[in-house]
Amino acid sequence: MNESQGGSHDARRNSNLLWIICRLLFLAATVNYADRQVIGILKPTLQLQLHWSEVDYGHIIAAFQFAYALGYLLVGRLMDRTGSYRGFIFAIASCTYLVALGIIQVMVGKADALASAPAAGS
Repeated sequence: MNESQGGSHDARRNSNLLWIICRLLFLAATVNYADRQVIGILKPTLQLQLHWSEVDYGHIIAAFQFAYALGYLLVGRLMDRTGSYRGFIFAIASCTYLVALGIIQVMVGKADALASAPAAGS
């Protein structure tokens, strides 16, 4: 095998790796967006079991949206300073940590904003 063939093989391998990373990021973003829909899907069940009124449900959704917006404001500068690679690592770690601890959905909203921030800045 000569050098040109070896270089072509490395470029193809790097290209495949980039596509794998792209697919994983797409999957993470899809799960992220689907997760936000769960509370809306479960609204009727949660209202019956937890005796929420429409106003209570509105407060919960408003709190999540506020946390999400605040997350966008606060993490934009952090993402600029750390870069997408470290930012995604931090976002995934914080999401996993918050969910594992059973922290309320409002806090997960802040971590979700982290995961979406690099895409918004690109």
